[in-house]
Amino acid sequence: MMAKSIATTEGRIARLLYPDMLMSDLLGFGASLARDYSRRRPVTTARREKRMSIVVAITSLWMTAQAVPPPIEQMTADCDRPVYASDQFICADPDLARQERDLAVRWRAVEAAMPKSAWIEDQPAWFKRRAMCAFQTDQGACLRDANAERERLFVAVLDPADGALRTARCVGDGRRQTFQLDVHDGVVAAYGAAGLSWIAGQKTAEWSPFNTVISGRSLTIQRQDGIRLSCRFMR
Repeated sequence: MMAKSIATTEGRIARLLYPDMLMSDLLGFGASLARDYSRRRPVTTARREKRMSIVVAITSLWMTAQAVPPPIEQMTADCDRPVYASDQFICADPDLARQERDLAVRWRAVEAAMPKSAWIEDQPAWFKRRAMCAFQTDQGACLRDANAERERLFVAVLDPADGALRTARCVGDGRRQTFQLDVHDGVVAAYGAAGLSWIAGQKTAEWSPFNTVISGRSLTIQRQDGIRLSCRFMR
């Protein structure tokens, strides 16, 4: 009974740590100890202590992992508890800190109306991507460009253009679609029947928008994953 209990306990620990392995493999270590007892073969003190130290170490690591909570999903920088290097940079810069407060207010206003689309980056994904500005040569410029892109998206959702729109037919992503485009200062906002479909901007030295405007004969929009839309204006 003692041997069976040891094998089962070690198997459970292994199962928690390696859930994708076969149970037969996980129980192997415990079963080897059980065989020592079932064959009435003496187990040396050194061997027993080694096995017990392994069990204790594995159990300790697993319990420690369970005690550490996952990071809280962020929408904007939290200057009370800055987590990322970019958060600390923002909170130490008065101008960036002010922009962050404004973005937080905008986000709360736009959250419920934010379109769900593969061509619109959601807020947590954008926030995590912006955190990578810490690795750019000019972190401040990168953060400002990232914020400007997000601000343009919020404005396009909350206050869509209602005049001077141009009709365009776009092909890509496996579809042909007609949009009403608002083109202004290198930024393109596309509206469909349900409202804003996507927004695209120019790449800068430190920041690449989620959708980038590519120069060429036709208006080409490239998403972060390389998928493109090719648009032609209708007369």
